Amino acid sequence: MASILYITVPSILFIGARGTGLKPIMIISAGRYTTTQNIPLLLNTPFCILHSLKEGAVRPMVYFDKIKLSKLYNPEQQIQPKHSKRIDNIVIIILESFSREFVGALNGNKGYTPCLDSIINQGLVFENAFANGKRSIEAVPAILAGLPALSDDSYITSRFSGNKLLGLPAILAKEGYHTSFFHGGRNGTMGFDEFSRISGIQHYYGLNEYQGPEAFDGTWGINDEEFLQYYATKLNSLPQPFFSCVFTLSSHHPYKVPDKYKDRFNQAPNKLIRSICYADYALGKFFRIISSQPWYQNTLFIFTADHTAAEQSKLAVTRAGIFRIPIIYYHPGDTLLRGRSKRVTQQTDIMPSVLDYVGIKTPFVAFGTSVFSDTSNNFATNYLGGIYQYFKGDYMLMFDGYKSTAMYNYNKDRLLKSNLLKLSPDMGATMELHFKAIIQQYNSRLLNNTMIVNN
Repeated sequence: MASILYITVPSILFIGARGTGLKPIMIISAGRYTTTQNIPLLLNTPFCILHSLKEGAVRPMVYFDKIKLSKLYNPEQQIQPKHSKRIDNIVIIILESFSREFVGALNGNKGYTPCLDSIINQGLVFENAFANGKRSIEAVPAILAGLPALSDDSYITSRFSGNKLLGLPAILAKEGYHTSFFHGGRNGTMGFDEFSRISGIQHYYGLNEYQGPEAFDGTWGINDEEFLQYYATKLNSLPQPFFSCVFTLSSHHPYKVPDKYKDRFNQAPNKLIRSICYADYALGKFFRIISSQPWYQNTLFIFTADHTAAEQSKLAVTRAGIFRIPIIYYHPGDTLLRGRSKRVTQQTDIMPSVLDYVGIKTPFVAFGTSVFSDTSNNFATNYLGGIYQYFKGDYMLMFDGYKSTAMYNYNKDRLLKSNLLKLSPDMGATMELHFKAIIQQYNSRLLNNTMIVNN
């Protein structure tokens, strides 16, 4: 009897902590059943303790007192649009592993993305655009909720994922928008379905919901061509106005292109680039279908990558290059939304930019700025291997949490060979001051559960 208990009790505890699905249950898993405000009520104390013990990546970073901190940087925002409120549909397209170096229109027409190049030539593209992280699981919180990736743990898998949150979809839903998220992977992949729900997504469509021709890629989910065709069909049936986000799949390792296209993209030098060519081809077919729909002319499309892929050139392998992605705003019915901008932007700018564009004044927290604002406070941040990075204008600052270690003009010195920190100490000190305030705000708001504006 005792031996049975020795086996049974640990097994029950293991299942209770891990769950019975393909991946362990996390704090964010409670988002399937309740709102972020009620997640603590749903989870039991031992479960939370077990998940908290293994995480210590976020600690208080106190550089300033509260008064000075608020003056230096405050992520609480309320858009004051210069125009009347718009009722435009919003579609965000997250392109798996689309590094900037793959995009012809951003590299002197040397690239592999004719569809995206065409869109860039008709939209507003940012030449200094950065991912906030190096993983897909870090991109979704940045895009949907303005949360950067400034620690080793992703927000989705962290103990903070049950904190209160007001995401972009939630704000739009309160304004009457239908909100949806599409990803051709298995439901539960990287917590996308769970995070999208707590950010305000009402309807999630994954592998389980897909309806169409057999198109499983053998590894992750539905090939981009078929899934984007399915997505086009679903968009045509959504009530307007709608907010919808789709995350492509096929340009993820192992970079498999469907057999019927095995000879189509032979101009690409390797499997990775062939998968980029295929994903862009699938995107082109998607746009050919939706461009004839009546809602198309009344829709703002935003394109971004989730992160960069394995680097293919010396420029892309630098600490700046490994975060450089395309970010494009395209509205077929808005001829003013055109051109190229050298303004620094990042994924966390998408939330305030959308709210600014449609003219919604709801107060929110986001670690980014609207690309449509005239403010000079735009910046970009990312983090990797214990080093924080901050981009402002043409300059990039590297910071270890205690002191700045390097500063580069990343546009002129593209291989980052000349450390300017000692040559321009005043500029470095100014950048460090602002960056410290961003880090302190982010860490303290995670630890104190204050990622919403308390009126």
